[in-house]
Amino acid sequence: MTAMRRWVGAHPWAFAVLAWVAHLAVLVVVSRVLPVWAPDAFPELGATVVNLAGIAFGLAVVAALGWWRRSGVVRLAPRRAAWTVLPLMLMPLSYLAFGVHGSVGAWLGGLALYVALGVNEELVNRGVILGALLRRGRLTAVLGSAVLFGVGHAVGGLFFGRDWFSTGPQILSSVAYGIAVGAVRVRIGTIWPLALFHALDDLVLRQANVPWWWHLVLLFGNLGYGWWLLRGQAPDGAAALTRPR
Repeated sequence: MTAMRRWVGAHPWAFAVLAWVAHLAVLVVVSRVLPVWAPDAFPELGATVVNLAGIAFGLAVVAALGWWRRSGVVRLAPRRAAWTVLPLMLMPLSYLAFGVHGSVGAWLGGLALYVALGVNEELVNRGVILGALLRRGRLTAVLGSAVLFGVGHAVGGLFFGRDWFSTGPQILSSVAYGIAVGAVRVRIGTIWPLALFHALDDLVLRQANVPWWWHLVLLFGNLGYGWWLLRGQAPDGAAALTRPR
């Protein structure tokens, strides 16, 4: 473990990219190997299992490196600046203004899926990848993890049947989103409030009738909020942010 951690510490960017690629590979392989699991009572079962596999991958990496603190996994509640999470809640609340739809079953099935998805994506992107890049400073960690998070959504266009017309804007939106939640992550020292928010945001968005222009408003809102939280941060100021274990 010590040798592995030493290598990661010396090559954080290489590790971040390798972890990113490996995580995407796990999701794609599991989605291809699994049978089509979409029972009437829980049509999101297959997608939920794929995200559970992503969680297992993330936890395996954290355990292998002993990064329970650095990844933000061991701490359930924010240790500081808990208020920074609250503005994020404006996103899912804003969707309600445009109306929502769906049966109780659709909401419950979506809840299971998006809780798994939220934990999966926050664990790997804001836990493992951002945790590794913190050795290069907070700004680098937030921006680097956000770009990898956004580009990762291109996999949806390649492997999960989405068209590039809709995937392109999603990449840009995801980068902006990653900057905002990454900036919150380095303030609060934990991923769990972000995973909960991520799940709620995706769940309500799926059931809402949100116009395209509001997505654009949120994109710039996320960029602005992330910049506001990160302003004045020294490039090398992350060394003491998280303990090495």
